[in-house]
Amino acid sequence: MAGRLLDTELKVIVGITPFITAAYKNFGSVLTNPAVKVMFLNTTDIDVYISIDGTTNKWAVPSGVGITWDESTYNIPNKGQEYYLAVGTQLTVTRAGTVNSTSGNVYANIITRTL
Repeated sequence: MAGRLLDTELKVIVGITPFITAAYKNFGSVLTNPAVKVMFLNTTDIDVYISIDGTTNKWAVPSGVGITWDESTYNIPNKGQEYYLAVGTQLTVTRAGTVNSTSGNVYANIITRTL
């Protein structure tokens, strides 16, 4: 995939208490370019899961922790193998336990590649 890297807008989950529950909530809109790196920061008072399909938990982000996931780590460009989150992917967040959040936010910063 040819193209240049872009920083997309910061996606933030905010809302009234309790705002992170057992239901998956969207981070903004779907990806309009393939994502090669995602960074999450969880400032809520609970652990959360991040999903890319709204049903399967892909990343666990403990309370007060930030993580970075580099989808392009295993790329082999000269063999045509590139890994990324596909266009149209909708990131979602849900609680990791049985308690809803009462404070804080979950942030997602996404680095994409132009098509």
